[in-house]
Amino acid sequence: MAKKLALVFGGSRGIGSACVEILQNEFEVAFTCVSGTSGHRADIQRPEDVKSVFESVEKRYSRKVDCVVVNAGINVPPGPVDTELFRAGKTEEAKQKSAALSPFNRIGRPREVAEVVAFLASEKASWVQGQIVQPNGGMI
Repeated sequence: MAKKLALVFGGSRGIGSACVEILQNEFEVAFTCVSGTSGHRADIQRPEDVKSVFESVEKRYSRKVDCVVVNAGINVPPGPVDTELFRAGKTEEAKQKSAALSPFNRIGRPREVAEVVAFLASEKASWVQGQIVQPNGGMI
């Protein structure tokens, strides 16, 4: 039986890249990027780009997409996660303050968020519907 097909918007770095890596265990995965040579180039703010990506992926894999991951905090709003975007412009003190919001006293890792996304995309989450899941390390 063929693996289901997942499409990850923003899958070239950070949490999105971790999602691509983890989802490949259970899915065939296509992903988008804004620039670079790997992935399908797309700007998610442009409806014509989104439509074009779906058409391109469905043509390449000869079937419809089964799972879409929009790597923008949609339905999985993580706490502070150690990504290039999180670190940009932050002092070490600011990062430590963010880490202190969690009882684990650390910043999350992209893979930890990706594991939650993979669970939600799996059959194991068949009873989970319409939820906002917050993999935030118990951030208060």
